[in-house]
Amino acid sequence: MERPRVLVTGFGPFPGVPENPSAWLIEALAERWPSAEFDGEIHARILPTEWDTAALMPRLYETLQPHVMIHFGVSEHAKTIRIERSAHNRAAPRADAKGARPASPVIRAEGPDRLDTAFPAGALARHLKSSG
Repeated sequence: MERPRVLVTGFGPFPGVPENPSAWLIEALAERWPSAEFDGEIHARILPTEWDTAALMPRLYETLQPHVMIHFGVSEHAKTIRIERSAHNRAAPRADAKGARPASPVIRAEGPDRLDTAFPAGALARHLKSSG
């Protein structure tokens, strides 16, 4: 049986968030693997928070061929952990970590408006909430 491959990502700093906790999380996860509890491959990446980073994801996916991808991030507006069930193909008209603005209102011109996960996000959110 093929060993499962998991890609976990976090992000670097961006305007308003000089130290991104998602990068710390990915670094901590990478230090803990491999482990006896998981007999698979973990690929941990910290991505730059730049509008052109979206172009990296298809190549990263093609290279690693992960069975599961988990992306961690931070929201300036969130008060607690949020689990996002959808990725929206739109770019906010604000500067990235390099000060650049998005070239287009969408992230990937050839992409769908939205990608939804099949992962049971609601069940995970309830579990996290009940666990404190």
